Amino acid sequence: MKKGKFLPYLLILLLIPFYYILYKLYIPRISAFGCFDDCNNFMGGYFLLHGKKLFSEIFFNHQPMAAYLSYLIQAITSPVNIFELILRHRQFIMLFGFLFNILLIFRFGLPAFLFALIFETSKFYLFGDRFLSEGMIVYPLAYLSGLVFYKFTNRKLLTIDYLLSSIFAWFIIFSREPYVPLALFAYVFLLAGKPFDNSKKISISIFLFLSIVSTFYHDAWEYFFNVAVVNYAAVLPADIKTDMFGPRLLQSFFYPLYILFYGKMTIFKQILVGIDIIFLTFISILFFEKKLKIAFPILFLLALANIRVVIPGSIFFEAFHMLVWFGMFTFITLLLLFYNSLNHPVFIFLSVVVLLFLTSFLTSKSYFAYEKVDGHVEHITNYGPILQMGSVINALASPGDTLFLGRQKRSPHTNTHGLPLL
Repeated sequence: MKKGKFLPYLLILLLIPFYYILYKLYIPRISAFGCFDDCNNFMGGYFLLHGKKLFSEIFFNHQPMAAYLSYLIQAITSPVNIFELILRHRQFIMLFGFLFNILLIFRFGLPAFLFALIFETSKFYLFGDRFLSEGMIVYPLAYLSGLVFYKFTNRKLLTIDYLLSSIFAWFIIFSREPYVPLALFAYVFLLAGKPFDNSKKISISIFLFLSIVSTFYHDAWEYFFNVAVVNYAAVLPADIKTDMFGPRLLQSFFYPLYILFYGKMTIFKQILVGIDIIFLTFISILFFEKKLKIAFPILFLLALANIRVVIPGSIFFEAFHMLVWFGMFTFITLLLLFYNSLNHPVFIFLSVVVLLFLTSFLTSKSYFAYEKVDGHVEHITNYGPILQMGSVINALASPGDTLFLGRQKRSPHTNTHGLPLL
């Protein structure tokens, strides 16, 4: 076996102990912060498990993929309590990331391995360890953006790339609605140009078939109302205020520059600035060398990934919207680092920069892995109220009762829904 072909297998072997360490870091923190959007996904999976239909019989204002995945997890593992419910979903997220990182390493080599090291150790600060669609679509988007990079740097794309890209684009679109434009543009970039061969035709056929079935499997109007109408009504200027210079469109496109001038220096921003320095260096080189056909698609896709801009350095509840962008940004930056620069002095220097920032990040006393936590106390503190409400509702309910839920929104539109008690 040639040396170059042996490298992916070596990197994957290294990935196994790395994920063992990650498991030891993340699992004790599964009860941190309590319920978030992941609980909405658990709920969707629970009602699907009991024979209800999304959108028409239960309200669900996100794309359906996470609910169906939760349904499969609950059907296979049969969790007996809330703690096990959360545990099984977090274990799935780790398995999902592990398998996708293997795929990325096989296709993109060492940059993908470095991506796994950086992203997996830092995603906790963006809720990337939770059962959120954002935390899952990061990986297929990394694959698609890597293929786009390969195409515009004249690297050969394989038949399997076109086939997988159709499935990944479909998966992203039906996982999280804000990233539909991003998935579509990345997919179109891959298909554009000649030759329009059988690989592309089959890819489009797969994508259209999966998309049509996924749409019309549900009540189309209820689907549209839940996901499009309700979410549009919920968007307010207060939700998108960033306190940064210029309109949001400008912020999305030039966010790498904003990183250097806005936001407080949190531990997460520490690693973000390190990646940003490398990104800005190589984007500047591309512009200097007039390689605009590489630079513009990169900036365009990153802007689409960052349509919900947050102040750089934000973490946790304030920052989970940037999870997808951060994943793509990290992956693209590492591809740029290795692009035609292995023997270049700037490559050696910036590789050292990456290692220094990553080492400083992981050894910082503020890093979450060094915090002493009591998992039992966190679980009771963060999920205790939910357990109490569930116990009360269960004691008061009779067969056939329905549960009325209402939430006061920050808009004239208030949505209330009746959910069956099962």
